[in-house]
Amino acid sequence: DLSVRLAATLGLFWTVQGRLADAAVLLRRALEVPGPAPQPAQAAAIALWAFSEAMSGGAPRRHLIDSMRARAQTVPPDPDMDSCVCTLMEPALHLYADDVTAGLREIDRRLTHPDAWTRAMLHLMRAFLAANHGDMAGQRRDLRAAAVEFDAAGERWGRATSRTFLGYTQMTLGDFGLAASGLAESVRLLHELGVGDGAVMQRVWLAETFWKLGNTARARAELLEIVAPAAVPRPGRYTFLARAALGDMARFGGDLAEAGQQYQAAADDFGRFPASALWIPGFGAMLHCASGHLAVTCGDLVSAVRHLDDAVAQALAAADMPRSEER
Repeated sequence: DLSVRLAATLGLFWTVQGRLADAAVLLRRALEVPGPAPQPAQAAAIALWAFSEAMSGGAPRRHLIDSMRARAQTVPPDPDMDSCVCTLMEPALHLYADDVTAGLREIDRRLTHPDAWTRAMLHLMRAFLAANHGDMAGQRRDLRAAAVEFDAAGERWGRATSRTFLGYTQMTLGDFGLAASGLAESVRLLHELGVGDGAVMQRVWLAETFWKLGNTARARAELLEIVAPAAVPRPGRYTFLARAALGDMARFGGDLAEAGQQYQAAADDFGRFPASALWIPGFGAMLHCASGHLAVTCGDLVSAVRHLDDAVAQALAAADMPRSEER
């Protein structure tokens, strides 16, 4: 009882702090404690666990999904509509399971919830599911809606998160000016919150928008600061992205030697990723594609074919999830 109550209360705080992997582990441990637990607290803990798992980059684990679904069966539908997180339980489970059809169905029937923050979270998850379905326009539409609702709720983590993924989507679709302004606001909000990773992912994407807008010097300076040694080591997936971007800048700028050095440094980061990380195929495809293009430019067609073959294989193996598409 007490463990689940505490987990339900602290789970959102851990999520806001960016401790998604830690939140997922701690919430699961609390839910596995034997004994009865209040249904609203249990529903909230399950919702936060599923959302944290989905966003932390781990591949869906069927045995955990089945276990949590069994627990969810003991909770009546929407046990307390005034408890915002409880409403998110079913949509979050479908998000983690990558069940697009069921997830969209459960979200759509909840979008009239009276609470702005809950509506924002529903739009956020709907955006991720839309991306899983290959619907970038739908993702952008729902992220815009989420940003509006988070603004209405006045909640900084949600405002930053919606702007982070909206900025990435806009960058992907070529709206670099809008992407830059949204990502800059996201970085500011996350610094206010004191998130543990220092908004590194957002800074990498922001640097890429600077480059696309023609400010290569600013983009390069930002990325070099990210990959520089730090008192608190930065997550490897973010330094990987920064090094890959530096390699791209060097390659397009004609400095093929530096491009090779940056791609090799990114490969070193890649080699240290946990084997279960969901982003491995996507990142591998990205690195092999860039290395293949570099090999073509250098006239090494044998290496180019090898890298590009590997890029295709990795791309086909990648889960089409926004949490894996870090660049």
